[in-house]
Amino acid sequence: VKALTGREARAIRTDGHNAAVAVECVESDGQRETIDFDLCVYTGSPAALPRLLPEGALRSVLSRRLSGLKYTPSPLMFFARSRSNWLEHRNLFLCPEDLENWFDPARRALYISGGPGKNGWRPLSVVALTAADAGQFGGRTPAYQAWKEREAEAARATLSAHCPELGDIEILAAASGLTLGDYSLNFGPGIYGKLHSAREAPVLPVTRVGRLALAGQSIVLPGLLGTLVSSALAVGSLCGHQEILEVLR
Repeated sequence: VKALTGREARAIRTDGHNAAVAVECVESDGQRETIDFDLCVYTGSPAALPRLLPEGALRSVLSRRLSGLKYTPSPLMFFARSRSNWLEHRNLFLCPEDLENWFDPARRALYISGGPGKNGWRPLSVVALTAADAGQFGGRTPAYQAWKEREAEAARATLSAHCPELGDIEILAAASGLTLGDYSLNFGPGIYGKLHSAREAPVLPVTRVGRLALAGQSIVLPGLLGTLVSSALAVGSLCGHQEILEVLR
């Protein structure tokens, strides 16, 4: 397997029969590159797909649906330290009592992980959800910095109230959905990409574009199980489902 990294996909080329044949990339140093392929499995954000393909390659109804998908809320992350070893080598979820609205930012669900420290300090990383979109500030303006500090402090206060065992918590740095977009090339501010819902039909792995299948963002199932099912459907639609089933067995 030849793994190529540090490249940004800019476009997916098709032939005269609306079959995908190549992807245009830009390397980290600005060099342009075209990669030909026989089959393509697209695992990016569904909303970005219509922009990559030639106009009219997808049915207009599908393009509108992909562009209008709901996404998970923006994250607020902060990195801190504490003198308590209560979370050393441990993870902790602080969950709302009502899990029906798990992704409601007002419920202040937190995920905390701790690690080994030195000189009496232990590191903590905290992930929360925020109702505000960091993009509304138009970049890293003073208003954005002030908002980020307020959000981080509110999450820290929630953590301290529920986990007094951690003692005093000192925030060292904070990040938002804007960070994910700029430094992790995440599509949009959502922490998990497309919002998976049992009330919404999944995005199918196949479109009318030949040699191209979608995977990764189209399954309601979470985690590794969702990854396995989604990839099996996508590759099976290109290579034959029976062969994939035999491999999985």
